[in-house]
Amino acid sequence: MALHVFVLLLVACLLLCLARLGRLDWLSPRPSSKGATKRTTVQRLLQPRSPDDCPACRLSSATSSGGGSATAPVRPWREVKSRRGAPKRVNTEGFACANPQCTYCAITDAQVHALVGDGKHGQGERIQTFRCQACRTSFTSRRHTPLYRLKTPSHQIAMVLSALAEGLDASAAERVFGYRQTTITTWLSRAGEHAHTLHEHFFCHLHLPHLYAVLPLTVVDNSDNSPTRLSARWTRPYLCICAERIQRFRCQACHITFSARRDTPLYRLKPPSRQVAVVLSALAEGLDPSAASRVFGSRQVTITTWLTRAGEHAQRLHEHSFCHLWLAHLQLDELRTRLRSSQQVQWL
Repeated sequence: MALHVFVLLLVACLLLCLARLGRLDWLSPRPSSKGATKRTTVQRLLQPRSPDDCPACRLSSATSSGGGSATAPVRPWREVKSRRGAPKRVNTEGFACANPQCTYCAITDAQVHALVGDGKHGQGERIQTFRCQACRTSFTSRRHTPLYRLKTPSHQIAMVLSALAEGLDASAAERVFGYRQTTITTWLSRAGEHAHTLHEHFFCHLHLPHLYAVLPLTVVDNSDNSPTRLSARWTRPYLCICAERIQRFRCQACHITFSARRDTPLYRLKPPSRQVAVVLSALAEGLDPSAASRVFGSRQVTITTWLTRAGEHAQRLHEHSFCHLWLAHLQLDELRTRLRSSQQVQWL
């Protein structure tokens, strides 16, 4: 009798164990090891580091902006790139990547864009090269400027263009500065197109509710007790010529020393002779002394002194060489000119 009770209890325990295992799905058929095993992975919830990573914040910002399609702000490159590598040494503020397919196109903020310095090139003047780390596009600092792909130094081009803006003719500028008239015309065309682009970008759609006019500052002769207004000085040292060595001579008979500039308009002048010659050539071509002061960066009084010295020296040279000159025959060359009014060719 006891044996039957024990067997009955054992069978009951086995049934309970089987029911428990069936509830836990231990007896369900499992896929073979050769097949692909399907595992249910639980996605880890990450905490947002910025409002752009939070869906609720993005939804609220889109709702507050009026429901329009707002473009997402560009993530700064310093947060995207790796922390390894050399630090940034070249200042890229004000420059932007010109690649339209780049994410950082037209962004001039140095804290956001991906521009770094990529060396310099040029023999006469070192030109900085930049490279975008996002799209690997390289360009120079003269991109989209009138100086792009020009070999002439920038201060020389600025000096020539300033002289043209002051009223100097292109043919006269060729004789003064030594550059071809075609080259000077190309510089002038480039500068005009660039100025037109800047005008359309900044001033065409500019709304001015108030306009404040400033009276020009001029210098008036105060001999008749008239009101005097002092002029503001504007000097730009465009003409940068290094100082030159002046030869000195000594007479072995009387031991008197003198320089090579003795009895010339350059005597005891510190500016180099080429600088004085360029300024005087511009004045001879019709440039005003006040305009020459703004172009070359020298004071108007100094330029007037140079002009006076050159005039006195030319008068002495004329009196010495041409006043007592006897001419047996005088030959005149014909001059061919075209009249603007009738468009006819005249021989003088």
